[in-house]
Amino acid sequence: MPHFRLLLLRLLRLILSWRARPLLLPPGPLLIIAPHPDDETLGCGGLIMRERKAGRQVHIAFLTDGSQSHRGHPSLTPTALAKLRQAEAIAATACLGVPADELTFIDLPDGELPRLAPGERERAVNALSSLLCRLQPATKLVAYRRDGSSEHEAAFPLVTAALNHAQVRPLLIEYLVWAAYSPRLFLRVLFLAGQVHCLSFHGKGATKTKALACYRSQFQPTPPWTQAVVPPQFANAFSPEEEFFLKLRS
Repeated sequence: MPHFRLLLLRLLRLILSWRARPLLLPPGPLLIIAPHPDDETLGCGGLIMRERKAGRQVHIAFLTDGSQSHRGHPSLTPTALAKLRQAEAIAATACLGVPADELTFIDLPDGELPRLAPGERERAVNALSSLLCRLQPATKLVAYRRDGSSEHEAAFPLVTAALNHAQVRPLLIEYLVWAAYSPRLFLRVLFLAGQVHCLSFHGKGATKTKALACYRSQFQPTPPWTQAVVPPQFANAFSPEEEFFLKLRS
């Protein structure tokens, strides 16, 4: 079944690439919102590489601390995991060319984005609003609003609330994570999405793979567990040297 899934995804990606337009961005800083550490690399690692090579400022804001990916682990506590995932994010984004001083960790509780307490939601919106006002980004990227993950989908209203609060109007683009792995969700993108854009980074895929490998807690077993929390076929779904982005009506 995993092999069939990957074959089907390759076919769907090929069809989508035929209808997609090249991704062109306006000049100016780029702000990427990642629900969890690793979403930025999975969904737009190629874009980050391209823009950093071109000399563009790229700032990445991580919404949650990622501390709940190993629930039930006998020795890796949520506090230790949050510190580990932050260190992994710093290493991964450095591979992509983003310096550590262009990272913001908002540290919202992992697994709680859809049901944040009012105070936590206000803190998140204020943090994002402050970033928007300080950076004045020309483009802002957020996980697809129908990405199939409750956390990813909950990130979108936080972003729109921050945009309204800051009264900043960058170009808003959505990137795929779980929708790039699920054939059902990918079909929704294929047939229901508005403007679909494709970024190819042929010959640079090894750098994205190296960046993803920095997230060892996600893609490698954490002893005594013998299986990674993210299945190998998930990472394999992001091996093609192209990424898709959506420009949708709010």
